[in-house]
Amino acid sequence: MVPAPRARELIGHALQPIVVDMQAVRDDVWVRPLSDEIRAVVQIDALKGAQYDINYGICGAWVPVSSTSRSRISRFPRTMKQTTMHLWVDHFTLDAEPRQWISTLDGEKALRRQAHKAVQQVMVRAPAWWRSVATPEGVLAEARRQGRNHVDIHYPRARTVAAFTLARLGDLAQARSELSAAGEAEEVHELLPRVPIPSSS
Repeated sequence: MVPAPRARELIGHALQPIVVDMQAVRDDVWVRPLSDEIRAVVQIDALKGAQYDINYGICGAWVPVSSTSRSRISRFPRTMKQTTMHLWVDHFTLDAEPRQWISTLDGEKALRRQAHKAVQQVMVRAPAWWRSVATPEGVLAEARRQGRNHVDIHYPRARTVAAFTLARLGDLAQARSELSAAGEAEEVHELLPRVPIPSSS
């Protein structure tokens, strides 16, 4: 079995072709701007069964940072260091293609092989997905698509991202309706009027 620190090191090394032009903002999280408001994110996630997955997604400057602490829930991700995944692709994502998970159970050689295959999959799939969500309108379309998953276990939920994106696009009435459908708490609803909107929009 490969110890977790060594596994993450090997996966991070395999990821270099993807993250070479990205900024490491935390352990196992890399970011680069897609636009002034949207950042591409690559993240190594630990799974049950001593396995890892490589997820790719985006962070939108108008979606609040998820937190279990109410004192921090009102913070919007204004800096690279504050980047968090808001909308992403993993094995739980609606209509996601089959993915190569990376196991630590069979030694370094097997882990390297699986990491290489997982990275190749991301290299093929992520660029087109990022292009599709490089605008608020694109984010809204993808969030609505993912929101059709009735067992969405992501947080924030895709419908929550759709609601804040509607607010970013100036449709507060529809944003409130969408947020109610997402089942968010009242303190989250109170953030909709505070969504940052660029002056040029």
